[in-house]
Amino acid sequence: MSGSQDGTVHVWSSETGQKVTVLDGGHPSPTYNVQFNPKLMMAASALQQYCILVT
Repeated sequence: MSGSQDGTVHVWSSETGQKVTVLDGGHPSPTYNVQFNPKLMMAASALQQYCILVT
């Protein structure tokens, strides 16, 4: 997973390296940090000022 300048979150295949999908992170500005928890199957993305949960 990676953040983007347009506020979206990009999901990549660990096997092929290809982009799987683009999620609307709901951010009005660039997404600076994305973390994934495989145990809980949850991801969180953050701006400089806000944190939004993406499930």
